[in-house]
Amino acid sequence: MGAHITFESEQATVEVDEQVGLVNLIWKGNAAGDAYRAPSSAVLKAVQEFGLKYFLSDARRMGPILYDDRAWSEREIIPKLVEVGLKRIGIVSSSDGLNLIAVDNMVNTIPSGPLSVAFFDDPAKAAQWLLRSNASEASVHGERKKQ
Repeated sequence: MGAHITFESEQATVEVDEQVGLVNLIWKGNAAGDAYRAPSSAVLKAVQEFGLKYFLSDARRMGPILYDDRAWSEREIIPKLVEVGLKRIGIVSSSDGLNLIAVDNMVNTIPSGPLSVAFFDDPAKAAQWLLRSNASEASVHGERKKQ
């Protein structure tokens, strides 16, 4: 079947590949308020609906994340992603310093456990790590570990 788009806006695209259990969030630019929350909610909905285990966030084109949006993600999205059994998150980082700080803060809210998070410069490397069957399940949150 391959990947199919489950959400599309000016700011982001969400693609799902059910065969490999992957949801891919591609940010196209800066997003705030509903423009940030709608694609984030679409990721959660896809993980819940399709039982996905891997999440790739490509934030290379994204700017800063507003405090209210970050707090919303920490309260509404991240706990639910952990609860439904997501196993790995690969983050392709933005070059925006405020974005990096916000993402680090969000990652640090993830409780220690079976969810692993790693940072990358290249989406292909992130996908490779996410889908590798022997990828370390040890959490690397709090570290800006580039792969």
